[in-house]
This record gives sequence, C-alpha cells and structure tokens, in this order.
Amino acid sequence: MFGEKGFAFIDSIIALTILLVSVLALTSLFVFATNISENNKLKTIAVNLAGQKIEKIKSLQFSDVGLENGNPPGLLQHNISQTVNGIVFNIKTQVRWVDDASDGLTPQDSDPRDYKQATVDVSWQAGSLPGVFKLSTAIAKQSEDQIAQGGNIDVIVKDTAGALLEDAKVDITTGPSSPVNDWTDAAGKVFFAMLQASNTVGDYSLTVSKSGYIVRPDLVLQTTTIANGETRSLEFIMAKPGSLSVTLVDPLGNTIQKQSKLTLNNPDSGQVKFNQPNGYFDIQQMFPGSWEVIPFATSYDYTGAPITVEILPNNSASLTITMTPKPQGELKLNVYDGVTGNKIPDDDVTITDIATSDAITAKT
Repeated sequence: MFGEKGFAFIDSIIALTILLVSVLALTSLFVFATNISENNKLKTIAVNLAGQKIEKIKSLQFSDVGLENGNPPGLLQHNISQTVNGIVFNIKTQVRWVDDASDGLTPQDSDPRDYKQATVDVSWQAGSLPGVFKLSTAIAKQSEDQIAQGGNIDVIVKDTAGALLEDAKVDITTGPSSPVNDWTDAAGKVFFAMLQASNTVGDYSLTVSKSGYIVRPDLVLQTTTIANGETRSLEFIMAKPGSLSVTLVDPLGNTIQKQSKLTLNNPDSGQVKFNQPNGYFDIQQMFPGSWEVIPFATSYDYTGAPITVEILPNNSASLTITMTPKPQGELKLNVYDGVTGNKIPDDDVTITDIATSDAITAKT
C-alpha cells in the first residue's frame, strides 16, 4: 500500500513537470507571436510614412526635389521625426543625381545630372524591436534643360584601414556654388556635379563629418579649384578617436605649475600643438596612430629619450614625463628717465626668451 502511494506521488510530480514545461513553451510562443504582430504593425506604419513622403516628393517641381543646401538643392529636410501611437519614427530623406549610362558616363557625359533618385529611410525603436524600412523612386526631368557648364568634385571618404564610410556628411563651405552638402553612399562617395567655375585659385573649401569619427588632422579642411568640364577628386580619411593625458612633473613627482606646451608629430597627420598654464594635459579627440611627444615647460628641460605613444580608437593613453629644472638666477634692472636720469617706478619690463618666445613681465 505504501509503495502504491509513493508511485502515485512520483507520477504527480512528473505530470506537473510536463505541464509546467508545456506552459512555459506556450508562453514563449505567445510572447514571440505578440512581438511579431507588434513588429508587423510598426512596419505597416513605417511603410505608410515612407509612401506618404515619396508621394510628397513626386508632387514637387523637379527643381525643388533635393535637400536644403543639398546636392541637388531643394526644399526637403534630411532628417525629421514623427510620433505615431507613442512610437517615434525617424524619417531620413536622401536625394542624389544619377548619371545614366545610356548617354555616356563622366567624363564622356558633359552633364552627368540625368535624373534624381530619392530615398526615404524610416527607422524606429520600440523596446527590443528596432526596425527600418526603405523606399526609393526615380524623378525624371520634366523637360530638356539648357546645356549647362560647370566642373565637378568627386569625394571619397575612408577609414584608416581603407574601408569606405557611408553616411558621412560632406560640406562645400566656400566657392561660387557654396553652400552645398551631401552624404556619402554605400561606396563612400559623393559626386558634386556642374559646380560653377572658380573665381580664384582654391576658392572651394570642403569638410566632412560623421558621428563617432574625426578627420585626420592634415585633411580637416581641403581646398580645390574648379574649371568647366573638369573633375577634381578629393579623399578624406576618418577614424574613431582616442584620447591622451600627459602630466609633466618635476624630479620629486610634483605636477609642474608653469606654462607648458606639448608638440605632437605623426608622419601622416602632421603636427599639432597644445598649451596649458601648468603641466597637465587632457587631450580628447586624438586621431589614432603613433605620435612623437615633445614636452616643454618654462624653466625646465627634458633630457630623456624620444617619447612615442600609440593612440588607439576608443582608448585612452597616459604619460608621465619628468622634467629637469634649468639653472636659476636673478636679474636686476633699473629703468631711468633719459632726460632727468631719475629712476622710473612702477614701469612694466618684459623679458622674452628668444628661443621659445616665452615672456615674463614685471614692474620696477
């Protein structure tokens, strides 16, 4: 009898376990199905938003289809947001000229602006359900334009490994056709077509920016000259930045409290300089690479070996550099009136170090 009760208890435990596993499986399936249903609802909203935006673009005059100060220019905004049912949808619009191969490609095609391609990107984030929907359309010219004259700028944006960077903003800040901007495509390229010819040498200036990246220091601002019928090519190199902290100390390990300077050299990026009223430097947004560090502090010398520091993307490096005090001395000066020969009190006297241009000012 006792044995039968024991087996009945074990049977009950097994049955409850099977039931619990089944309930958990059904619950997971229900949650999964709910997420799929919710994601489909959000995607439907995104499809409608993208469709509405495309229809608005199609209703514009051909000359108005473009971004504000964009390439091509027009009335559209690059980024807007719209809230539907409590969910924020980000709507990104891009318009680009397309050089159609049917009439030849640049440079054989004298005007590569054959038609426009408008793309609407709708993205959203609802809890753990991020999503994106993209819709594109071609916008044909409404009539044949007059033959245009101008030059082109072909821009490519890469990282330090040579990978092409998409969605980097390229700005033409000066020049006869400025301001104008555009974003790089999947091939890391922007093509500015039929720009007005330059009035002076180097009057077109270009910069590039991308969230989370910085430009190699020697390429931050590039200039070029445009002539009718010619294409100029420019390349920008970007990277995720690192940081560097440097402390200049005396032989006792104390941070130097005098005017200090750092000169940093890199074979690709060139030279950058930083000044501080004391010996502590906190340098953010450093371009990755191997940098030579040359320290300077008023009344101190550095007599150690050359210093090289490696800056890595998204990483911090630190240095402590010991400086040697220069021999100290005193200098007494009297200032006299050239007519009376009397000493002049409370007069400013400035002494400048010819080698470093550092200056000290005191009163008589």
